[in-house]
Amino acid sequence: LFFMSKQRIILKLSCLLTLIFSSTFSIAQNLILNGDFEEFTKCPKGLDSQKEKPKVLLHVTNPNQGSFDFIHTCDNDDFPRYRWGEETPQSGEGYVGIGVYDNTFLYLGGEYVQLEIKKPLKKGAIYQFEMYLSLGDKSFTAINNLGVCFSDSLVQQLKPKQLLFQPDIITTDFYENKVGWKKYSGDYIANGGEKHILIGNFFSKEYTKVNNTKTLNKRVTKDN
Repeated sequence: LFFMSKQRIILKLSCLLTLIFSSTFSIAQNLILNGDFEEFTKCPKGLDSQKEKPKVLLHVTNPNQGSFDFIHTCDNDDFPRYRWGEETPQSGEGYVGIGVYDNTFLYLGGEYVQLEIKKPLKKGAIYQFEMYLSLGDKSFTAINNLGVCFSDSLVQQLKPKQLLFQPDIITTDFYENKVGWKKYSGDYIANGGEKHILIGNFFSKEYTKVNNTKTLNKRVTKDN
């Protein structure tokens, strides 16, 4: 007997990436293409959630053949009745959801979102990254090491396995908010040439710390 505990973090990437000149001044221009998930080739309504929905988003890809959910207000099949819980977009009309932890023995690895940067980052320049997070209503756990990686090439892993990369930005907070959105941010010093951003859990289960976000009620059934 085991209890299945899966975490679904809903991401709204009004995902700003800005170039910082000093601690008090920055360029307030978003350097991420479609970081708010508003550009797509067709409304995701009626599409298969795992195979088709992620593909309609422009400049957003899946780096490890897993799946992420694309939710948009145009899709009245899924919005606001998203299977992992209801949430109004933090801004605009769309957001994505990724699974970052699962304690079952069938777990092969997390889901990720890969974003495209408008132009390669400049070596030595400091960039500020931010996004907004909301934990899925039906998630039983929250993790404290959601990470962000920058890459100079498109990551295309052929199997849905964990991406064991070293995150460039990492949080120590448990994002347990199931109502509303919480800001996640961090600074990054560019190596130069980075063109993509990956978001997800880059640690194996043994190195992922979790918090229980639901009080479990024990139910016993008896048949005479």
